[in-house]
Amino acid sequence: MEGLTPVRRMIRNARSLGMRVMVICMTEFSVGISVVAQLFPYLDYVDMDGVLLIKNEVANGPIFESGEVHVRQGCGIRIGKLLIDQAFMQKR
Repeated sequence: MEGLTPVRRMIRNARSLGMRVMVICMTEFSVGISVVAQLFPYLDYVDMDGVLLIKNEVANGPIFESGEVHVRQGCGIRIGKLLIDQAFMQKR
């Protein structure tokens, strides 16, 4: 996989054509949103609050507050520790 390089190329191409760029998701775990958050400075519009619809979130990713996305401090894609699904642990 090439990572975010092809996406940066698409954004650059859209800009050269005078287009605006938007990223959306319906439901995505915060892991995916944390990756896309690396592109926030290059985007005009972002609709990435689908994670709020997910009951069993697996990680501590970006924080959504009053219509804004706050990326956690740290290196990489800035995901916090994984959460343990209590229902899974009870089955063991």
